[in-house]
Amino acid sequence: MDEYLEEIRDKPHFRDAVLRSAKPEDVEFVMALLMRGAALGHFTSGLLFGPYEQGQREAFLNLTQGIGTPVQTDRGVERKQTALWIYGSPHLGNIGFIEIAEKHEGSGNQEWEILTAGISEEYRGRGHGRNMLKLFMFNFPPELTLYARCYPASKSMFRLLKSLGFKLLGIIDSGIRELEKRPAKIGLRNQNPKK
Repeated sequence: MDEYLEEIRDKPHFRDAVLRSAKPEDVEFVMALLMRGAALGHFTSGLLFGPYEQGQREAFLNLTQGIGTPVQTDRGVERKQTALWIYGSPHLGNIGFIEIAEKHEGSGNQEWEILTAGISEEYRGRGHGRNMLKLFMFNFPPELTLYARCYPASKSMFRLLKSLGFKLLGIIDSGIRELEKRPAKIGLRNQNPKK
C-alpha cells in the first residue's frame, strides 16, 4: 500500500480522488457513460433500446436508495447485494463509476463481481481507471475473490485488469472475456519447520 500512496502523492490530480456511494443525482452521469460505452461496444447493446435503458436507470436509482433489484440468472431469480460507487474529487467532480455485486446471491463473504465500470472520456489515459480500481480493491478484504467481464471493445480495461492481477478464465458469448482475481496466498512458504 505504501507504493500506492507514494504514487498518489506524486500526482496532484489523484490526491483528493475518492470512491463514494452514488447519490440519486449521480445516476444521469452514470447512464450517460453507459450509453456512450454501449454505442461503442463496451457494454450490452441492449442499453440502446428504451425499455432496457429505463430499467437500468431505475435499478441505479434504487441502488442509491438502498433498494436492491432482483436479477434473473441461470440459477433463477437472485437478490444480490449490489452497490454503485462514484469516483471523483471535489475540484474535478465525477470522473468515473464502478458497479459491484455479489457473484451469486449469498456469496458476499467470498466472491464479488465488477459489473460495470467507466471513466469519462476527458479523463481517460491519465491513470484514473487504475486509481479507481486500486481504491476499489483496497476497500475489499484480501480474502475475497473478484470477478469481471470485458466486452471485446474494452481492450484497455482488459489490459488494466490483467495488470492488477486478474487472470483470464475464458471467453464466452460474443467474445466476452471472464476474469478472476483470487486472494493472495500468505504464509504458505516455510510451513514445514526445520527439525
